[in-house]
Amino acid sequence: MVKMWLDDFRLPPVGWTHVRSVNRAIALLDSGEVTEASLDHDMGRWYWDGGSGYRVANYIVENDLLPSSAVSCHSLNRDGKARIELILATRTPYYPEVGLPRPAGIPLNPSPDPRAVRRLQGSPTTSSE
Repeated sequence: MVKMWLDDFRLPPVGWTHVRSVNRAIALLDSGEVTEASLDHDMGRWYWDGGSGYRVANYIVENDLLPSSAVSCHSLNRDGKARIELILATRTPYYPEVGLPRPAGIPLNPSPDPRAVRRLQGSPTTSSE
């Protein structure tokens, strides 16, 4: 059983398997051995090998591959993190190429930044937040 840490730059915690590209993460998920996953959004120089961590989240949901323990997002990109958390919370794949709407979202615990969620949903943010 494998704990998968998807990140192009940061090293994983002890006991986690470091995966630097989206395509390798998807292959590991397909193996059925992933019990826990932590995703980064921005893949930096590894973007050429499959895209961003958002694609992995979409793949998990689309193929019903939720790891048995947990899926989390450790990205420092707050908008990217909100997108990943929304798709995992709603378990609704998003296909921008065919114009389907973004999922409305049920916040995860911990909740995504509400300002980032509203930006992703196209709602204005207020300055009081």
